[in-house]
Amino acid sequence: MNKIFKYSLFIFLVFITIFLRLFLVTKSPARLTNDEMSIGYNAYSILKTGKDEWGKSFPLIFKAFGDYKLPAYIYLTVPFLAIFDLNDFSVKVPSIIAGFMIVFYVYKLTLLVFQDKKLAYLAAFICAVSPWGVEISRQAREANLALMFFIMGIYYLLLSQKSDNKKYAIISSLFLALTFYTYVAYRLIIGFLGIYLIFDFFSKKDKFKKYQYNLISFLLFIIPISFYLFNSAGTSRFNAVSIFKDESIAARVTDSMNFCFLKNNAKYFQYMCKLFFNSLIYLFKDFSHNYAASLLPKFLFMEGSPENHLSFLGFGEFFMILLPFYLLGLFRLFKEKANYQNNILKAIFFIAPIPSALTGPPHPLRASILYPFISIIIGLGLIQFYHFIKMMMAKYILTVFFSLIFIFYFLDFYLNYFLIYPLKYDNANFYFDSKNLVSYIKNIENDYEKIYIDKDFADAYIALAFYNKIDPKYLQKNIIRSDQDGIGFTHPVQLGKYYFTGRTLSDLLCYSNTQDLFLTARQENMPNKTFIEFKNFSQVHAQARIYDIEKIKEFYRSNYNNVNYNGSRLAL
Repeated sequence: MNKIFKYSLFIFLVFITIFLRLFLVTKSPARLTNDEMSIGYNAYSILKTGKDEWGKSFPLIFKAFGDYKLPAYIYLTVPFLAIFDLNDFSVKVPSIIAGFMIVFYVYKLTLLVFQDKKLAYLAAFICAVSPWGVEISRQAREANLALMFFIMGIYYLLLSQKSDNKKYAIISSLFLALTFYTYVAYRLIIGFLGIYLIFDFFSKKDKFKKYQYNLISFLLFIIPISFYLFNSAGTSRFNAVSIFKDESIAARVTDSMNFCFLKNNAKYFQYMCKLFFNSLIYLFKDFSHNYAASLLPKFLFMEGSPENHLSFLGFGEFFMILLPFYLLGLFRLFKEKANYQNNILKAIFFIAPIPSALTGPPHPLRASILYPFISIIIGLGLIQFYHFIKMMMAKYILTVFFSLIFIFYFLDFYLNYFLIYPLKYDNANFYFDSKNLVSYIKNIENDYEKIYIDKDFADAYIALAFYNKIDPKYLQKNIIRSDQDGIGFTHPVQLGKYYFTGRTLSDLLCYSNTQDLFLTARQENMPNKTFIEFKNFSQVHAQARIYDIEKIKEFYRSNYNNVNYNGSRLAL
């Protein structure tokens, strides 16, 4: 490559990476999730008071909703809150930066392993523009930050082995250790990768000296978090979502055993039933299915994730046109002459789906470690394809043809993502964390003694705290929480005049004697002037209603003598 062309490619890559991660970043997705607001508010609480929302000073693990969030993303958010204040953008900045750094280090890692600048630019470009990386970089996601630390750690690990430089070994260990402070899935990934490396240096004992600096410094870096690795706080999230807690497995085993015994009474059939129809076998089958699904085209190139809050439904994590190059790249990777660097890439490729497979079907966050390495594999496929056609007369026609199809898929996804997705997402996921709804409640709250918020709006307190920038000292002192639920989560029941309740409109009409509001997603048959309705973007479907209890009572007082509601006399 001549210098002008090389610099032009670099500038274009930087531009497209930044543009796709910043353009309308507070509009698409249409709103923050509760987890993102929890990250932001706990960072705000640290900034203002040095304590989290539970009142604990500079914790190494944040209790939050009872899901015990790891600290790295929260603490890295603090300086951006100091600069930009608490808002949708400031919470996303660490993830946006991580998204850019991932692309940059995919370039460096690919160049280090394969010594091919064209391949390095292709892999970085695929990484930069593919839906998977863009979508998680535009959200405040710990998984994306952890992926940045991991890809940097792997790069410096390979560099340390290649140059035998202790400095790189320590830098590598630092970044890999930081994943333990960021996202739970990396404990498994680095654990399995460590097992692979142990086998590697036992097979080639001369490598032990090279590894010892990595190992010692890594263990030193994780000492502060080590207490939380396996206690109830550190494993709470995994316990809540893992397939080991899937209650349906026991029911499936029982169902299969019943059919097996009913039909086959012979003893040897009973032994076969017990051998094949048990929890261990069903767990293995579920894990295997989930693992394979993470690497197959259906998830990667065709349908993507069913999680609407993580990705736009109906699109794969990569553009469909890249599927043939993914398959070709796999062939090229495993055909490559084995060496230390590409063996590490192969090991990561096989290890990466494990955390997601242990929790269910492919998940864009838990499986996100795959996307930079699949980008490299696709790049390998593109290079291999170029070698196939470079001697053909029609090479320019084929190149233009595939380029035009790629541009079509690119425009199709991003036009949908920037123009359609925000409306569909807002329409399908209208919870209490709507800025407009929070703002409206804030403006009228002084006119009411109590404001009841239905449990339809899960953990609505965090939206109030985030968008109203509630003083963390006030929240720490005044919030009242329920006991832990079955999976260890806690849910506030009161914050000042706000009550987060399972009570119904009927209850409040019959037993409330104060000036109250009731917010719910349910639609009660009440007179029009007694409630405010929030509709979707098309202004057709009602998504939330705020009922003024006193106005409803006044309506009944004015229009009926013997006032009853739903079988109970109104509290008049």
